[in-house]
Amino acid sequence: MALLTSSLGNLSGKLGNLVFSVRNGKNIVAKAPKQRKVPMGEEQMAHARKFGAAGKITGVINSCPDLQEIWKKHYKTKKSVFTKIFKSIYRMMNGKEFKKSGSVMPDHGFAIKGRVTLGMHNILVETDAPGEMSGISEEREKFIQAVGIIVFGDPVNNTFPETKAAPIFSWPPEELKKFEEQVFLFAMNRDQQEEMQSYRKKEFHIHLVTRDDCGEVASYSEMIEL
Repeated sequence: MALLTSSLGNLSGKLGNLVFSVRNGKNIVAKAPKQRKVPMGEEQMAHARKFGAAGKITGVINSCPDLQEIWKKHYKTKKSVFTKIFKSIYRMMNGKEFKKSGSVMPDHGFAIKGRVTLGMHNILVETDAPGEMSGISEEREKFIQAVGIIVFGDPVNNTFPETKAAPIFSWPPEELKKFEEQVFLFAMNRDQQEEMQSYRKKEFHIHLVTRDDCGEVASYSEMIEL
């Protein structure tokens, strides 16, 4: 607080972070008190956690070229599809948890069953043959790959983020054999291996994606039913 000498007479009111007032006929200038932040209630905190987790998962999907390409093709745009992805992911959140059946694709695909085996140095994805019911056209669709994300939870150390996600995709796409079982092997580097060991909970949200001779996405599956 300080005295202010002014030729303008008595001053009162707020200017920026300063407050002017008159006491005993003297002009007083002081810093405006800081506004107290109202602590969030339980409902607001739950919403913030849900929003934050959905944002993290969306960011991973949007940063994976193979997944982003599918979303852009679905919406026939070259612009950012972050908001589209976020809305879809947010609807599939159970609080801060992404539903086990959560899809990372913009629409429904053909049904597929499979298994995911997590090893020390790699991830093995095996699925049934897509078959006739998949609607795949072998005349047009020549290659196939596995694309998706891993969602981590329950960290072993409280310094790690509560929710984390990472992309997973096989590259290059393999030759499509519509009536044969599909096998994909993902080799993990040291950082990825450490990431796996940092979380007790790991959920795989993986889809099959087919491509034509030019490498363009032709179709995709539902999330592999484990």
